[in-house]
Amino acid sequence: MSMPRIAKPAARVFAVVFLLLFLLPQLDNPLIGPAGYLRSNFGQDCMHLAFAAILVLSSLGGETRAATGLYLVAILCIAFAGLGYLQADRYGIANLFDLIRVNLAGVVFHALTGVALFIAGCMNTARYQVIRE
Repeated sequence: MSMPRIAKPAARVFAVVFLLLFLLPQLDNPLIGPAGYLRSNFGQDCMHLAFAAILVLSSLGGETRAATGLYLVAILCIAFAGLGYLQADRYGIANLFDLIRVNLAGVVFHALTGVALFIAGCMNTARYQVIRE
């Protein structure tokens, strides 16, 4: 019995999540947007679109490539969360490189998403997948 391979489906699911995080701020809602609970601006929306593109492109290859895409986006999410936490002012708002605006709720969300992406990348169970590709 072969082990389940979940890196490709996980990369596609997270790509859909990041695509929704790109599209939802374009609609007027109180949850995600310039004045929402998860504060975002167009720079952060473009970052989410880039994360979705990385995950979709990595899921088109093999299981190992999908796991590498999950690791890459996990590292980027955790780095974004760390920078946002370090640059937050006393009101909990951070401007990263004067392009991306995030609040502490967004920092926690990206940190937890990065951990979930890393765990999903660790679930790559394809043996000798690098040799087969």
